[in-house]
Amino acid sequence: SPFSMAVQSWRQPNSQFFTNGPGPPESFLERILLSNASPDAQVFTHAAPPFKVVHVNPAWTCLTGFAASEIVGQTCKILQGPETSKAALGELRGALNGYRTVVVRLYNYTKQGERFLNELEIVPLHDEQGITHFLGTAKRIDVASTG
Repeated sequence: SPFSMAVQSWRQPNSQFFTNGPGPPESFLERILLSNASPDAQVFTHAAPPFKVVHVNPAWTCLTGFAASEIVGQTCKILQGPETSKAALGELRGALNGYRTVVVRLYNYTKQGERFLNELEIVPLHDEQGITHFLGTAKRIDVASTG
């Protein structure tokens, strides 16, 4: 079934499924529905500055401690803190402004103020007219395992 194929696709470690993979891109609503079932923490933003959040999935709310109602309409700046790398933020800004995929590691902070190392992948989402949104997938990195 298309749904089981979609479920298998989000388990794969690439983001092609959400962008320009084989066949026509999924509708934004389909992307949201797939994200809601994903174990990966995902956030969707507008494609234009200031890149306000339009949707987060349940895994994102578990990772960050912020409810969807607290972040939708805001920016992900809410996750930044004293040890968030300015260089990583600059790399993110450059990729967003250039509509490019990027992967960075940076410290973010939960609602409770707990610092965590985040491996963040940002990919532009397309439809027939061009880039409409960005999809961010956050992965908490265990600092002890990074050596």
